[in-house]
Amino acid sequence: MNKKLLPSVFASLIFTISCYAQEADGKNAPSLEVQAEEPPQEQADISVENEQQEKKKRLYFSSKDEIRTRIISVDLDYLSMGLKNSGWGLGIYYEQYIWNHLASKICFGHSTFRIDGDWCPTVSFGMFAECYPFQKGLDGLYIAFGGYFDFIELPDSDGITEDTKSTYLSIYPLAGYKLRICKWLSTDIFCGYKHIFTDESESVWDNFDKYIVSGVKAGVALKFHFFQ
Repeated sequence: MNKKLLPSVFASLIFTISCYAQEADGKNAPSLEVQAEEPPQEQADISVENEQQEKKKRLYFSSKDEIRTRIISVDLDYLSMGLKNSGWGLGIYYEQYIWNHLASKICFGHSTFRIDGDWCPTVSFGMFAECYPFQKGLDGLYIAFGGYFDFIELPDSDGITEDTKSTYLSIYPLAGYKLRICKWLSTDIFCGYKHIFTDESESVWDNFDKYIVSGVKAGVALKFHFFQ
């Protein structure tokens, strides 16, 4: 072999051995990647169970920090008045928070009474502007002002003629405090005065205020909420 080729062959051999050694070290080196361990099955089951309990809790009980902006509620005052007069009734309220502590409320109520052997239905429709001065939403202290339109079908009794008044307009300022018990139930502590406009020239049934609320009204009402 030519002596001039020996250095070249020797250099090539050293380069080949060096490359092989680096490749072997790369294969034997421990992997730096850390695989995330999957949670045990027991922990997964506990997580699912906690999530289901939290959903049930949110279904029945709302957070104190939750701001309610829309409420459709059932008022049992009309039912109570109807039962006292051998009848029935039901009231429905729709409340909507508008902006900057202001809200509106629309009221509809119906009762049917048994008067002197006749069935006498009544219909009430009211509109209110409300202010919640200390917080946003439909909870806490409020001040309201509005009015009602009331109609009662008069019985066929003595003293009642075709000219006897059967429709009444009123104004109704009131104040109250709503205390939330749970997501679907609250109490409304209120006090107000309902003034019905009557004219001395009109023929007014003497017992109309027995079946249509008027004057000072105060109490504690239970309200059931839907579609919040």
